[in-house]
Amino acid sequence: MAERHLTKTCKVISAFSTAPYKTRVLTQQKTESIENECFFIKKNDQSRYACVFRNYGQIYSNNYLIILTTKKSFFTFRQRDKETKMIKPTDITLPADLQGHDLGTGPIRSHRPVYQDFLPPCNHACPAGENIQAWLALVQAGRYQQAWQQIMKDNPMPAIHGRVCYHPCETQCNRKQLDGAVSIHAVERFLGDMALAEDWQIEADSKPSGKRILVIGAGPSGLSAAYHLARLGHKAVIYEAGPIAGGMMRFGIPAYRLPRHELDLEIKRIESLGVDIVLNRKVDNLLADKKEGLFDAVFVAVGAQLSKRIDIPARDASKMLDAITFLRDASAGNAPKLGRKVAIYGGGNTAMDAARTAKRLGAEEALIIYRRDREHMPAHSFEADEAIEEGVKINWLRSITEIDENSLKVEIMALDA
Repeated sequence: MAERHLTKTCKVISAFSTAPYKTRVLTQQKTESIENECFFIKKNDQSRYACVFRNYGQIYSNNYLIILTTKKSFFTFRQRDKETKMIKPTDITLPADLQGHDLGTGPIRSHRPVYQDFLPPCNHACPAGENIQAWLALVQAGRYQQAWQQIMKDNPMPAIHGRVCYHPCETQCNRKQLDGAVSIHAVERFLGDMALAEDWQIEADSKPSGKRILVIGAGPSGLSAAYHLARLGHKAVIYEAGPIAGGMMRFGIPAYRLPRHELDLEIKRIESLGVDIVLNRKVDNLLADKKEGLFDAVFVAVGAQLSKRIDIPARDASKMLDAITFLRDASAGNAPKLGRKVAIYGGGNTAMDAARTAKRLGAEEALIIYRRDREHMPAHSFEADEAIEEGVKINWLRSITEIDENSLKVEIMALDA
């Protein structure tokens, strides 16, 4: 193949985009401007992709093949005898710039790209460890039950997670860099609700092992542990000190966020695997209960049900409740009698739940007092937005310094410039 150098300055119109971009071509003839269209063609005999310029009225591809060189923005025209077949691409994605860094593999014959399968950022961010990429692909293919089965390998309660999870997977989603994150949270809820509606069931993955495991606590951790143990073929027995299973899912998350009907159905499915839940059974002596029940191992899942205490002068002189106790009593039907005005001290998600629950219990005014600004509050932004929409007032940069029976003293703060 004889090499022939031409000189032209071309204004190239990419087949992938309507926006023209400029490139220079090193030639030995006079410089002129021409309008071109850009097409991608098949690999040539040197295993390189080429780009063909077609002038209106004259086709250069009959005689010349343009091959990228190692120099940026320069092309080499090579004369060839056979006509080049032009192929118009169907993918709208712009071709990658393989010369934009020092270790590119584009025109370097001695380098060859190696495919590596990395963990997607959504999977990495998922607290439940779900294989999000796998079940989303199944959903896209319309195989909903298989997608649900894939979720259930890692997460036994998708209908619950699809409602209350703060979906950090969407925060890390690569799609955000293009337009917007994939609605992973909504799709998971869709699959969870479909499974409940159609009564899809899970079968154990292994044969009975003959092992007995005691799980202390029927909250989210204890139920999940018992579920996975049952799938592995072990006999799981849960001792729950309370009158009903669910733990903080039932007593810490308000019913308007997590309907109790869906929660009960998810727990019922776990029981259908052979998990026994013994209610009103408090464990006082772990070793004695393990020996008495002939258990081979014990999983302790008593939860974290204690509220944080804050030092406020004369706090005992007023009617003060911690948020966890307040939400638990409200969920159990033993809600305390509230006055017309309720103050909530804190800026986390629990504070937002307490304020919205107080409004639902009849409080005319629910006021959140928080010592930082909105940008630095621990609550998620959409939680604050929903609370404000429901009439909750939020005072930022405020700190309670003193409380008496009928009033409280607030200190106003300001951020340094």
